[in-house]
Amino acid sequence: MGLDATLYAIDEELEPKALSEDERDVFCIATWRKNYELNHWMYRLYQKKTGIYGDKYDVFDCEWLELTHDDLRKLKDDIICSRVRIKEWIQKDYAFVDTAMAKSRKGKRIYYLMNG
Repeated sequence: MGLDATLYAIDEELEPKALSEDERDVFCIATWRKNYELNHWMYRLYQKKTGIYGDKYDVFDCEWLELTHDDLRKLKDDIICSRVRIKEWIQKDYAFVDTAMAKSRKGKRIYYLMNG
């Protein structure tokens, strides 16, 4: 199982599920491979937003999770305060969150997509 994940900033008028992989690449902010801790953080957020619980790979795989500016701020705070244990390079460089927050302020919709 690959556990690949990507963070996207997509134009407001576009539907992410309708985009081809090539079209999605244009909107990519960051990608990860086997970042279980970050994925678990996103999965808990998915549960909170949808009320859907179950095996993460059955329920959350290939689901587009929209992240609000507040979600991104919480993620950044959790990274800084080590409340979410994620890969070492992310704890030192969480610029991807700052990039996503800046794009969110400019009207882009931010999405997390996990492909298990």
